Amino acid sequence: MAIKQVNWMTSLISLALLALGFYGLVEGVGGNLSCVYLLVAGLIGYWLLGGNLRTLIRPMRLKEVGMIPLAMIATFAIGAVLAFIGTHLFGFAVSANPASSGSLNLAMAFMMIGFLFGEEMLVVVLLTIFEKFLPKNRTGLIIAALMSSLIFGALHLSTYDWNVWQAVIVIGMIRLPFTYLWYKSNRNLLVNGTAHWAYDVVTLLFVSIAMSLR
Repeated sequence: MAIKQVNWMTSLISLALLALGFYGLVEGVGGNLSCVYLLVAGLIGYWLLGGNLRTLIRPMRLKEVGMIPLAMIATFAIGAVLAFIGTHLFGFAVSANPASSGSLNLAMAFMMIGFLFGEEMLVVVLLTIFEKFLPKNRTGLIIAALMSSLIFGALHLSTYDWNVWQAVIVIGMIRLPFTYLWYKSNRNLLVNGTAHWAYDVVTLLFVSIAMSLR
């Protein structure tokens, strides 16, 4: 991916587009159509930053397919450890995601594709910007991954009733395996996007089963 077009102007425009897309998603502007705003905003921003949209989504190789369940397991493990630390060591309460209060169905699973791939594009745009201004080495990539993940988590503060530990730390850090897939797949959105979608679907499926057994 060429990032030669990344500068302060394109960065600000891309961030403004993400802000608009995020606002439309959170506020539900346009009803069900709101689930694609962030995705569209991210794609435009990525293109403005010099990203190649034609190579953004490519057929997954067998190795990449195999990495998805491993990333999901890592995500569940990171979330469990951080939730345990927050609850038992620091005494932080756990706030439920309102989206998990309903039962999973086919229509919901399909709609989730739009906003979850949109969330991945939000992080991709942030990574692209950070890559330009941070050192061009492994340290720079790690810092970019951490910074983008913390921002991603912070955007979930209102969702988790302003619980800083759960939103910024837990939600922020559990997305690191998805960022790893982005880099490991040579920036194939289909890989990290599918992993993110599958993780949320499995999570909601377990919640739905648990609720039905009550």
